Amino acid sequence: MGCGATKATAEGGVPAIPAAGGMPKMPDPNQIMVDQLLDKLTKAPQWQKLAEGGFERSDADDSGKVDAKELSKTMEQIQTGVVKDLFPQLPEAGDVDQEAVKNAMAKYNKDDDSKLDKGEFVAFATEYIKVTISKNFKTLIEKKEDVKPSLEKLTKRVTQLVES
Repeated sequence: MGCGATKATAEGGVPAIPAAGGMPKMPDPNQIMVDQLLDKLTKAPQWQKLAEGGFERSDADDSGKVDAKELSKTMEQIQTGVVKDLFPQLPEAGDVDQEAVKNAMAKYNKDDDSKLDKGEFVAFATEYIKVTISKNFKTLIEKKEDVKPSLEKLTKRVTQLVES
């Protein structure tokens, strides 16, 4: 058998490939599609206008900034109006992800006043929607639930916004 051949190859077999112990898991194709759709959504000029409109509606006291109370109300509206609609099969999809809010607030509240100005709000809303929708798709995938209805709704919404 010399020349590095093994018994398996000498007998015409294919040598076994060692298990991929610490190899990273390949992303789910549906998750890749979701991430691409979310990038398309949030890079569209219409998204900027939508997020700025969200800021105007959130700034109830017309202070030019959104405080924690105003932000909380807005996040509840986003969860029920957008996220829950995309994921009716996930009861938890209607809940505001407080961890995501806290992390994004810390990241985008540049002047550390616990309030978001318009630019900070747009950046915050962009990250929050991407993280929250992506997280819910991951939950569907992990639960081995059908992602097709949610993916179709997301595709339709992104297409409508981008083409408007």
